[in-house]
Amino acid sequence: MNAISRSLRAKEIYDVTGIYFISPFNYETHFYESLGIKEFSTLSKTTSDFQSILTAGFITDINLKTTNNGKQYFLVSLIDHRVKTFDVFIFPDRLTALTADIEVGTFVLLVIEKVKDQNGHSRVNVKSVRNLEKFIGDRKRKQYRFVISTKCKVSRISSLLKGALMNKTSNEGNVSITVQDEESQEKTNISLPYFYDISSEMIENIKAVEGVFEIQAE
Repeated sequence: MNAISRSLRAKEIYDVTGIYFISPFNYETHFYESLGIKEFSTLSKTTSDFQSILTAGFITDINLKTTNNGKQYFLVSLIDHRVKTFDVFIFPDRLTALTADIEVGTFVLLVIEKVKDQNGHSRVNVKSVRNLEKFIGDRKRKQYRFVISTKCKVSRISSLLKGALMNKTSNEGNVSITVQDEESQEKTNISLPYFYDISSEMIENIKAVEGVFEIQAE
């Protein structure tokens, strides 16, 4: 399959009611934002000469275009994680990374820059295109282990982790909690049935909780 393929027309792969789209994304909006993903419209909310953002989109349409000097590029229509539509131009020869199949019905992770040229005009450039699902999958494979005393309740840890929740699974997730009795040194292992993407800041906050002995991430 080619890295970039053209669609002759947008496929009806999402539901439309009036102007409202049903989100094709698998997770809640806060999850994507916990990964540093921003709305495309963020670029229009700044007056700085340069800005770079990480955004995600579900591709709904692709059209092949040609510049006046004969170079081919693509006009790509997407829906972001907040179910807002946006369009970008992708010039394959300007990308620093292309590791996703760009075709209708796929999820992509984009690094986009807004710059001002020498005439003061703003330009939006797509710098890289990656596979969003692989990006999330890599986060899921990360394992976390918390060692706590009997004085610290498991429910306290799970509550603090709520903001890093990715999704619930039918199997074991990627967080285990070892409860260690300080007197007998007996240990009880508990696995949470969720996937989490835990920031370094959140880990430091949990380390400060009374009764937390150790946190391992690998």
